[in-house]
Parts: sequence; C-alpha cells; structure tokens
Amino acid sequence: QPDNWRMIFPCPPRHQRRLAERLQAQVADGRLPIVHVLVYPQQTLNHMVLVYGVEETPTEVRFHAYDPNDAAAPILLTYDRGARTFVYPQVPYFGGGPVKAYEIYESVLY
Repeated sequence: QPDNWRMIFPCPPRHQRRLAERLQAQVADGRLPIVHVLVYPQQTLNHMVLVYGVEETPTEVRFHAYDPNDAAAPILLTYDRGARTFVYPQVPYFGGGPVKAYEIYESVLY
C-alpha cells in the first residue's frame, strides 16, 4: 500500500478527532471511506476496513464497517470521545483495543 509510510508518524488526539468527524460527514453524504487501522510499532494490527454506517452516543461514535477478513458480520470501529482514540473490537486476528486510524485515499497525494 503506497501510503503506509504514514504509519510511522504519530496520530495525535486532534487528528483522530478530526478523522472521526470527517468519517461521519462522508457517511452522511453517502460515501464509503476506507480506513487503515493499525498498532505501530508492535504491528499487532495492520488492516483496512470499509466504513458504511455511523451512530453516535454522548461518549462515542460507532462506525459500522465491513471487515474483509470476516465478511459474515460487520464490525464496530469505535471512536472514544473521552480518550480521543479509536478502538478496534476483539476479533480472531486481534485482541481488541486502542488503534491508530487514518483514511486511505483522502487526497491526491495519499
């Protein structure tokens, strides 16, 4: 993936908050953003999901996503407003927990 070079840079909380807001807006506009979720430098997760739905609570934003590793059921990629981080659920290939996230193909450059 050409834009994986971004994984080595920090994802500050403000970036994650802005990403959550941008993903919400895109889903509301009928777009389907692709999100790279990862744990770096441990590399316990390096995966992409397709976001297609969103629901909000006072404490979090839950993104419904298609996981190509398990097409039978959607996953919930959650943005925790208090911690200002994304949380990936426990799945067979990852134990669950906080992750860095960024959108794939968000501009011409990356």
